[in-house]
Amino acid sequence: MNNRTLVKSWEELNQCKSDTHYLKIDLDMGCGWVKSKTDAEDRLYLSTHSFYGSCHEGTTQILQERGFAVEIDNWDNQ
Repeated sequence: MNNRTLVKSWEELNQCKSDTHYLKIDLDMGCGWVKSKTDAEDRLYLSTHSFYGSCHEGTTQILQERGFAVEIDNWDNQ
């Protein structure tokens, strides 16, 4: 069974937790960063396109690899 949360917005994503990483989301701009709790060099940018087209798949993979049990929604399907 899939224990991942379907994330439909930046606001929902901002609430997600990981044991190893945290999110720094700019809700006004619709973008943000995934940052390691222990390694300042380990950070990845989440662009304004994170919920669109095939980008939602890449964003999902990035987050899952860093301990977030999420699946990013595809806004193009709405």
